[in-house]
Amino acid sequence: MKTTLELPAELEPFRQEIESSEKPVIKITYERKATDFWSSKFGGVPYLPKGYNFPKDSDGKYMHLLAQLNFEEIFAQVPYLAPFPKKGILQFYISKNNLGSYGMDIEKLDNQKDFKVLYFLEIDRNHCQTDFAFLLDINESYSTLNNQKFSALQFVDENNCPIDNPLVDCIYEHYYSPLKHQDVNNSQECLALQFSPDNEWVCPEDYQINNIFEEQKLKQFFEVMSADNYKLFDWYYANLYEIHHKIGGYGYFTQTDPREYSPQYKDHKVVLLHMISDDEFCWGDGGVGNFLIRSEDLEKLDFSQVIYNYDCS
Repeated sequence: MKTTLELPAELEPFRQEIESSEKPVIKITYERKATDFWSSKFGGVPYLPKGYNFPKDSDGKYMHLLAQLNFEEIFAQVPYLAPFPKKGILQFYISKNNLGSYGMDIEKLDNQKDFKVLYFLEIDRNHCQTDFAFLLDINESYSTLNNQKFSALQFVDENNCPIDNPLVDCIYEHYYSPLKHQDVNNSQECLALQFSPDNEWVCPEDYQINNIFEEQKLKQFFEVMSADNYKLFDWYYANLYEIHHKIGGYGYFTQTDPREYSPQYKDHKVVLLHMISDDEFCWGDGGVGNFLIRSEDLEKLDFSQVIYNYDCS
C-alpha cells in the first residue's frame, strides 16, 4: 500500500483534490489450481445448497459461474472493508448465449435476465451440491464454433493460406466468456483467488471525478494530463490508479462510465467486482467488466439492482 502521495510538478496544483479522493481497495490475484466448492474463484463450479436451482438465462439455458467471493475468506486475508458483508458467498453468473454481450443488457444494465448475482449468507459445507455433470461442456460449444462459424474470422495470404493472428486467437478463446473456455464449468481446477489490501485515488474515467474537482479546475486537470502525448495519464495509471482485478475503490472503463449519462445509476458507487483483461481473461478485444451497487443496497444484502457493464476498445 502507498503511504505517501508523491506527485509530478504538473499535478501539484491538483494535490488537494487528488488527496481527498483516496479510497481503500482489495486487490485480487489468482493461481490455477483445484478449489473447494465454497472457495473464492474465477470460473469453475459454485457453492450451491442442495436443492437450489442453478441459474438459467432468458433462453432457459444454464449460465456459467464467472466469479465467486467468499467474504469470510477475504477478510481473513485483508482488513475489513465497509460496507461489504463480513461473511457469506457472493456469486456472479453470465450467459454464453447472447454472443458479444457476455450477458449484459446494454439498454437496462440492472436487468438480470442474462446475468445473475446470488448471495448466500450461511454456508453449509456438508449440505451443498457436488455433481455438476448436467452443465454443458463448453468445449462442445467451441467445437461447433470452430467448425461452423469461426471460419469467417480466419485470415489468409495471397495464396489463400491461413495466417496466424493473435487477435483472432483471443476472440476465439473468449467468444462465449471473458474466461478461457478451460475454466468454464471446470470442476477439477480454475483460478483460485488471493486478496491483498491496497489504496487508490480517483480514476479519471470514473464519473465521480466531477464531484471531486470544481468544473473549471477539472478542465485544467484534463488539459494538463493530455499534454505531451498523454504521458501523465501513463504515470497516473502506474502510480495512483493501477488497473487490476479488485473489490471496492473506483470504477475504470475503456469507453464511458455508464453512470455519467444515466441518472438512474448515479448512486451505484460501490465496486462489487472489477475484472480486467489479462493473460487469462479477455473482455471483447481487451476491455473490462464492472459490477456496481448502491451502498444502501449492499448494507441490506440486496443484490437485485446490481448493474453490470462491460466495454472494450
